Amino acid sequence: MEIARVVATRSTCLRRHVGAVLVKDRQILSTGYNGVPRGLSHCAERGCLRAEMAVPSGNGTSCVGASTRSRTRSSRRPSTGSA
Repeated sequence: MEIARVVATRSTCLRRHVGAVLVKDRQILSTGYNGVPRGLSHCAERGCLRAEMAVPSGNGTSCVGASTRSRTRSSRRPSTGSA
């Protein structure tokens, strides 16, 4: 859980910092944090769209969830065979 807390500090969301850690067989596969997708301006730079549009929690936004980001990062990494 401590690793997830540390990963959450990378969050670019102004409202909530969330971290995720994907683990298989006691090995960390990937980590992720919530925030805007790659290539978009961070909320700290442009302001929070959720707040401006009064979007309730749980509804769609331009942010990516921590678990989604960790799965995406994991899928981009090359597979390594076991010895």
